[in-house]
Amino acid sequence: GVEMPRIVKKAVDLFGKKIEELKTTSITDIDKSDILEGAFYLALIYVGLSLCRGVFVFLNRQTIIIMSRLIEYDLKNEILDIFNICWSYNIKARMVNVNFDGKSRVSNKNEYRSQKNIYNYYLNKIEGI
Repeated sequence: GVEMPRIVKKAVDLFGKKIEELKTTSITDIDKSDILEGAFYLALIYVGLSLCRGVFVFLNRQTIIIMSRLIEYDLKNEILDIFNICWSYNIKARMVNVNFDGKSRVSNKNEYRSQKNIYNYYLNKIEGI
């Protein structure tokens, strides 16, 4: 990005110096192929630098897209894990029905406290890093 204008400026300056040198020589000594060759190299440098810049911008964007997808996948799984932990809570749970009478839910399973399990989930996640 930053180096490209500097390199092109140097190439244009060298091409300008070559043109000035050719102006000081006699008309018969000027070789048109020198001018065309200089212009060709100048164009080639510019196209080459543009292609390199395009490749690096593409790779940069691909890296950002892939990393954002991986982060999105991890966050989605973490949210689903927390939801599953919360939905498995069976102590002091209330039944929601049409009457909204708030009867306690009786479970024959072992006690499952979601707050402790969420704490343990994040503790295991931190220790796994």
